[in-house]
Amino acid sequence: MPLPKSSDHFSPKSAPVDVLPILGDARQLAVTGSSARTTLSSGVRRLSISAKGCAMRFAVGDGTVTASTTTSHYLQQDERIEFTLPPTEATHIAAVADGGSGTGSLEITELG
Repeated sequence: MPLPKSSDHFSPKSAPVDVLPILGDARQLAVTGSSARTTLSSGVRRLSISAKGCAMRFAVGDGTVTASTTTSHYLQQDERIEFTLPPTEATHIAAVADGGSGTGSLEITELG
């Protein structure tokens, strides 16, 4: 897909930009060497998460989701990321300390 030119014009419908998302619920998930999960608010579509205390792995899914100490998504200690959730069955987030050792917390902010 070619990049837009400075002469191109975009309407808000053709190029939506979400500069300031609406803050939703905030959650804190205790992270240890065993996977733990928490429920997300119904209908949430985006998250901002931050790893505090240790590097960790996380996964999103349904009420049975677990995070793997080696193969789930990696989040370095003190790293923050924002992402859009999959359109189906993203009702929970799980986290575990990377490699199974360490303790910390996953700071979760739901974005609207």
